[in-house]
Amino acid sequence: MKHAGVTRTATLYRLSGLAVMIGMTTDGIASFLYPRGDGVGFYLDPLVPINDLAKLFGSLIFLIGLPGLYAFQALRAGRLGLVGFVLSFFGLAILEVSTEALFAFAGPVLADHDATRFLLQGGREQNLGGGFLTYFALSYVVVVAGFVSFGFATFRAGVYPRWVGLVIAIGSVAAIVMAPLVSVPSGPFRIDRVGVLAASLAFVWCGWCLMRATFSAEDHEARSAVQAVLRINSYDPDKLAAGQEQLEEFNRLHAAQPGFLGSVTVDLGEGRQFVLNLWDSEEHRLSGLGALGPAVEHLVKPLLAGPSELIGFGPVIASDGLPATAA
Repeated sequence: MKHAGVTRTATLYRLSGLAVMIGMTTDGIASFLYPRGDGVGFYLDPLVPINDLAKLFGSLIFLIGLPGLYAFQALRAGRLGLVGFVLSFFGLAILEVSTEALFAFAGPVLADHDATRFLLQGGREQNLGGGFLTYFALSYVVVVAGFVSFGFATFRAGVYPRWVGLVIAIGSVAAIVMAPLVSVPSGPFRIDRVGVLAASLAFVWCGWCLMRATFSAEDHEARSAVQAVLRINSYDPDKLAAGQEQLEEFNRLHAAQPGFLGSVTVDLGEGRQFVLNLWDSEEHRLSGLGALGPAVEHLVKPLLAGPSELIGFGPVIASDGLPATAA
């Protein structure tokens, strides 16, 4: 049963990677080749609805794979990764999925009739009124904020190649910075959308990495095993003596974290303490690390004589009187 669960998880991740690759390849190329122009002639161009529909279905397919892309790095991406995922998902759903069908079908119909052509004299978004323009602009800001957050979280997590995180973040900002270049002649290509293409291809590479990732029962068991964290803290003796209440408060916060099993502290003398913390899984170890960060800065670091020394962390493989695997 354990192997079957790992197989199902691996299949879902690989399908997510495939969806991300297909979706972002389609969306990126469609954006890079999108026709220029406004007015009636623009809407009568047969390539416009094709491009709009390509962006629509590309975005839909990408959104199917995005949850798996995020979940694979969620433990290491932290809160920034979650924020980036949420903003990217809902921002892209609003910006592309809810508008591209309208652009693809409504514009050509209005352009095809003399009585309605006057409605298409301005830009596409402006034609639909101030309310829609605000809706469209806000959704664009949400997408950019989401991609930038997701990119930096990906860089920090290191689960996917770090460079793709930077390209996603920088490419998303470049999409705004390069917008004035829309009128620069460049044949069928859109120079102003080089940033969009770069971010799209970075997502494609993430999808490729997810498809090629290895999933084994051993990896699954290691993640679910009891985790140990070993470090040495060097305290200033005077500050330590005066800061016992701070340490007690930190220990209470530590003990309240989900999955925390307990700790062992050994006095090594001269203010040095060896600390062993036990967690019931890698997931809880990483979530505890993120949750306790502010408390460490506020309650523990002021008492230290030097930086805390991390000896290492990993799954417990043998013990005497302590469980080696999670219940």
